[in-house]
Amino acid sequence: MALESLNITGFRSRTMLEKLKNLFLRSPESPDGEELVMLVSVARENPDIRQQLISVLSQEDFQRASLLNTWLTQLRLQQAPQPIITAIHRLTDPQVAERTLELISA
Repeated sequence: MALESLNITGFRSRTMLEKLKNLFLRSPESPDGEELVMLVSVARENPDIRQQLISVLSQEDFQRASLLNTWLTQLRLQQAPQPIITAIHRLTDPQVAERTLELISA
């Protein structure tokens, strides 16, 4: 699956990044591990973010890792808040990715 079809390289012209920033920055710095919980919560509330995560997390391990690493690079270049980067980074663990996919697909 091409990155362009998932709109990861441009992160949907920053629209989704802005939505994530707004939702992540509603609360103070989260303790370790809560970034992923917040990402799952955001994905369940926002269909665009949910669909993008499902598209990425549904891939085979190698493809998923490649997409996530590209996404992380773009987030860093866009100076996304650290909690967003941390949450996406946690998805590089195959078990975390699988469980997250189950949670947001339910």
